[in-house]
Amino acid sequence: MMVYCSRSEHCVLDVLNKLYAAGLGEEESDEIVQCLVEQGYIDEQRYANAFVNDKFRFNKWGKLKISHALRQKKIPTSIIQVALDTLHEDAYSHVLLQLIESKKKTVKGTAAQQKAAVMRFAVSRGFELDLVLRLLR
Repeated sequence: MMVYCSRSEHCVLDVLNKLYAAGLGEEESDEIVQCLVEQGYIDEQRYANAFVNDKFRFNKWGKLKISHALRQKKIPTSIIQVALDTLHEDAYSHVLLQLIESKKKTVKGTAAQQKAAVMRFAVSRGFELDLVLRLLR
């Protein structure tokens, strides 16, 4: 598990699932995870920071979608919030604006239909509705 955790960032849930899949019991798995946390192989904050950075930069996800994905991995809300705070607002708005502009080019219909389609698209990517509306204006 040390080698597994050394290769890339993993959260506690990922490691536990891997240990359970290998046939280890709950007690043994918890001991291994505790040892990995103590030795610094697993760090939920470091994992959350890397996750936020990767999903924003490469997948162009918004804060809501990233937050939801991290909650599914049982990352505490306080850690999620700290990780999301690392995103720069200017870069965040710029990425959303790029997504809006590229989506506008592919949507056909009336102006209202285009606006609705772009709004749905941006919100489905996890961006906040108020920010989407502000940038659409």
